[in-house]
Amino acid sequence: MSRDIHNSMAQFAFSKVSEICKKNKEDKENKEFRSLARSLPSWIQINGLATAAVFLFSKKANGNAYEKMYNILNEWFKKEWFKNEDCRILPGDKDLVEQIVNLDSVTYRLCVNEAMNLCQWIKRFAEGMIESGD
Repeated sequence: MSRDIHNSMAQFAFSKVSEICKKNKEDKENKEFRSLARSLPSWIQINGLATAAVFLFSKKANGNAYEKMYNILNEWFKKEWFKNEDCRILPGDKDLVEQIVNLDSVTYRLCVNEAMNLCQWIKRFAEGMIESGD
């Protein structure tokens, strides 16, 4: 991953986690997001990106942590500059799940790598910005 993309990814993750922390004054919602952010990289690694994305899609409701995480991933893969990179999920009207399930295996693996990198940034920022409550 090039340095510029890596920096863009870090900035994107920081802004999204910051936004969630500002909007959600309720500790319970933030803790739920933090917990999800901590576990999502493992889910993707064990079950695959498509399965993890479908799970997030199926559990999203009324702005819960699953919906927030799904929306972050969806927005990242729709970034305009992203269409010129190795991973070829193009911006447009299609939802993340619809695009992922229709990818060829090479592109899918590139997207898994991209999603894992993004999730690691989200995890780091969520752990730093949201109290664990332990």
